[in-house]
Amino acid sequence: MDDFVRKILNDWGLNEWIGTFEDGGINMENLYCLEDQDIEKLISKVGPRALFRKQLKLLKEQQNTNDSDTKDIVPFSKQVQKNTTAQAELLPSKCERGKRKLDQEETNKGQPRAKQCRRSMS
Repeated sequence: MDDFVRKILNDWGLNEWIGTFEDGGINMENLYCLEDQDIEKLISKVGPRALFRKQLKLLKEQQNTNDSDTKDIVPFSKQVQKNTTAQAELLPSKCERGKRKLDQEETNKGQPRAKQCRRSMS
C-alpha cells in the first residue's frame, strides 16, 4: 500500500481499514480499478463500505475532470512546431511556386525561361 491510499482512507474517516487495504496490496493505481465485489471483500461493514463507494466515485470524477482539463493543453512551443510543420507540408515553398509557374509558362508558350530560385541564408 502506498501513502496515497493511506491518506485517502484517513481523510475519509476509514482509517480502521488501512490494514485490510495493505493486506490486499491496494495502491493508487489499483484503487481506481476496484469494483463492487472487491470493495465488499475489503470493507465488511455496510456503512463504511457505502461511504467508501461514494468517496471513490467522487475521486474518480475529480480525476476525470482534471484529466480532461489538462489533456487538451499543449505547450505553446509544441503548438508552434506543429503549426509550422503543418504549414510547411501544405504550402509549397516560393521556389516550388515559381517552378510551377515557369512550367506552366513553358507549356503555354513553348519557350523555356531560365530563371533559378534563390534560397535565402536565414
